[in-house]
Amino acid sequence: MISSIKILPEYERGVIFRLGKLLVGPKGPGVILVFAPIDRIVRVSLRIVLPVAVAFAAIAVMLVRLGVAAQRRPAVTGIAGMIGEAGQAVTPIGPTQPGRVAVHGELWDATAVQPVAEGARVHIIAIDGLRVTVHPE
Repeated sequence: MISSIKILPEYERGVIFRLGKLLVGPKGPGVILVFAPIDRIVRVSLRIVLPVAVAFAAIAVMLVRLGVAAQRRPAVTGIAGMIGEAGQAVTPIGPTQPGRVAVHGELWDATAVQPVAEGARVHIIAIDGLRVTVHPE
């Protein structure tokens, strides 16, 4: 009977398993009674649990902050990411004379608001399908 009495210090909690099944929840600190043949106690030190819980909480907060910051950033792909990008005219471009521009290492069909000479720097102001509209710098 004396071997069934367990004392848990204030910095420990005990989790009791009866026949392999978890009983109601953590017990302690203090004196608890454990029936040796059918109960098994697992001691959990708060000196280990609390730092681990705080570390996981800090990581979770950091990941949530990174996620929110990523949602607030402007798009960098697709049409929204191309507007305002700089490029170079590969061929002469005019309002009625389509040409080609190089942007991010890609060649695009282009039209211009004003005439643009070959080799001039341009900025994309609109995209319609696979054709960009550019404005000279």
